Amino acid sequence: FHRFSREFERGDHDAAISLEKDVIRFAKQCKRVDSKAAHNIYRCLGKAFFEAARYAECVKYFKKFLEFARNDYNWDGVIEAHNTLAQAYRHVDKIDKAIMHYQSLIKAYQATGRFSEIAAASTELASLYSSKGKYTDARKVLRRHHPPDPPPPQASGAKDPQTWGELDMASFK
Repeated sequence: FHRFSREFERGDHDAAISLEKDVIRFAKQCKRVDSKAAHNIYRCLGKAFFEAARYAECVKYFKKFLEFARNDYNWDGVIEAHNTLAQAYRHVDKIDKAIMHYQSLIKAYQATGRFSEIAAASTELASLYSSKGKYTDARKVLRRHHPPDPPPPQASGAKDPQTWGELDMASFK
């Protein structure tokens, strides 16, 4: 396990992956004593497989990690799992599954009050809808999570706002 951790932390994902069977055996033994350590092993294996562009294996481990995260009410884990699963499914052109995970990711962001992170996930979701020709759904997602900017206030009879060039020149006088 220590070698796996060392290789993973160094970013040598291929070396970490080569220890998969030993680490899984350790996770199963460790699960009875320290379930969080076992969950983290599945997470790290999933990340290593993702970085190695081996998405089927990544999905396998992140599905397990998602199950554990949900059971432990670990919102950070739920968010990471949905985000990674959505990206992995997108890479292997399983767009419907990617859409499902982006939808769950947005719900998790809403549940945890991470509203600033919703924009990126909703943009990805809209992109997936567009790739499937579901433009109405893409538009709905963007309108729901990307409200238009309000128009600038103008006093009655005020002249049009300056252009950037005019603003820039005015600041040098």
